[in-house]
Amino acid sequence: MGREIGFNFGKKRRNKYTSGKITKYHGVEPEVIRIKPSSVITEKIGNSLTVTCSVECKPDCTVSWKKSESLLENNNELKFPNLTRLNDGEYTCHAENEYGSSDEDLTIHIHYKPILVSEKLKDMKFKELRIKELSNVNITLEIDSNPEPDITWIKSGKILPDNDTTMMLSGPVVRQVTNINKYMYNSVYKIIQAQCTDMANYSARISNQYGEISSSAFHLKVSCKPRIEDGEYFKTEFAPELGETIDINMRVIAYPAPVISTIYHNGSVIPISVFNITHYTPSDYLTVFTITKHVQTLNDLGIYHVELSNDEDRVNITVHFKDKGSPSTPQDLRVSEIKALSILLQWTSTFNGGEKQTFSVWYKHLYGNWTFYNQTYHDPGEGSTVKAEIKGLRDLTAYMFQVRAKNKYGMSDFTPSLPVTTIELTKTPVENAGMSTADIGMWAGISIALVVLIIAVIIAIFFIRRKYQEKKKDKFFKEIRDAGDPMMPGQFLELSNKENHLYEEILEHRLSRAGSPSTNSNGTSSHERKPAPTSAPPKPPRTFEEPTPKKPEPIWKPVEKKAPKVNENTLHLAVARKSLKPVTNKGQL
Repeated sequence: MGREIGFNFGKKRRNKYTSGKITKYHGVEPEVIRIKPSSVITEKIGNSLTVTCSVECKPDCTVSWKKSESLLENNNELKFPNLTRLNDGEYTCHAENEYGSSDEDLTIHIHYKPILVSEKLKDMKFKELRIKELSNVNITLEIDSNPEPDITWIKSGKILPDNDTTMMLSGPVVRQVTNINKYMYNSVYKIIQAQCTDMANYSARISNQYGEISSSAFHLKVSCKPRIEDGEYFKTEFAPELGETIDINMRVIAYPAPVISTIYHNGSVIPISVFNITHYTPSDYLTVFTITKHVQTLNDLGIYHVELSNDEDRVNITVHFKDKGSPSTPQDLRVSEIKALSILLQWTSTFNGGEKQTFSVWYKHLYGNWTFYNQTYHDPGEGSTVKAEIKGLRDLTAYMFQVRAKNKYGMSDFTPSLPVTTIELTKTPVENAGMSTADIGMWAGISIALVVLIIAVIIAIFFIRRKYQEKKKDKFFKEIRDAGDPMMPGQFLELSNKENHLYEEILEHRLSRAGSPSTNSNGTSSHERKPAPTSAPPKPPRTFEEPTPKKPEPIWKPVEKKAPKVNENTLHLAVARKSLKPVTNKGQL
């Protein structure tokens, strides 16, 4: 979009005339075109919409709207009172004046709920398809949808998990049919090497934010020969007592449904009427048989072959009735969890030989000797899973594991060896020990409880000991007081007459035990104790003499004799020592 300059000679405005000069003026082609609300608009079908095209130009422009070169409006507004799928597409706002023209594009997307255009098996009778086992099947849906649809595949009422290999969605491919834009998607569900278990009704739920629809149900049938259901334990060995009734339960996968045609006992055909046979069919491909046999004599023991047949093939199922003996070898030894210092083994319990059985685990390093893991495991029941956590291993080490069963009749063979390599030791000891979050919480709680208990015991012992010492101290001083010695270290006590009399009697008794007491000239005992002073001695008068200088302390000082300690046993000696006075008459005593 450029800018043009026009030149004109002569009169430009009335009463203004310039002769022989050039009068210059400017004209502008449409430069700025704005479309409101936006140049790309998304609206739901049925809504109303108004779009405005504003243009800046000089002189004024004429504005029009076009779609596919067809003129729609001769003004700057484009109105849609009720949007339909015909309104989906590209529009152009055209602005023009005498100096040029400009265009601006508008895109309108009309959203609507999905429409199922075609189904691949739609024209087949009863919408049913029958194939051979291991065949491949593609179920294709063609869908018209804007925006992109969400496809959910359903098998016999159950939603199938998303799988990029078996579920694919491609598109959109825009097709214009009778001026209507169709946004086409292809959804394909693939069944690769179909099995009997893939036999079911298949359908799809197709949705977007504006609505939802469902496809028709396709019934897929897969022909297959009889076999025991995968993943289900089938008991084939029995150790019956005479007079016992045995039920043989068989879950058989086959289509068409199988029948029991013949039963052999130790290689000979026996009448089917000897057995009580019942069956039922939980699904098109599964039949459950129950064969009941009453064991009357030892001749009923042996090997039985049950022949199952349908249109595809016939197979023999073997069942063994035998005497009690050693257990059978455990099945399906596997590892479910590997850590640095431990692993978790699992296996399936088998025939116990007619008696209770236990299991043992053996292991070795890659080039070492077989070692018994010092623990046995009980049998939860035939066909059940047994778990064993093996601890005390080394990290990043290759091991081999085996399991065998044992009862009172003997031991089974070992299972095939299972190689396992432990992982690298991590930095967390708790993780290496195989402790769960619950174990960590339990041990943390026990540790905290023990610490609190120890602190409480220490505090209790402290207070009990303190109380005991206080009682002992009170008892000690009470004994002193009861003995008549009112003098306590560092104290002056006033004694009553009764206490003085008691004290004198105790003192005389103790002195009489030590020897005859000395008496003074006034007839009193020299061991008589002076009364305790009732007041402190007077302070010396103050003088104004100059203080005499202190003598320097000698380098060596004689060792001061410490007074002997007084306890309960030496109390009477201390009291007697304090009561004695210096002897004036050497002849006395």
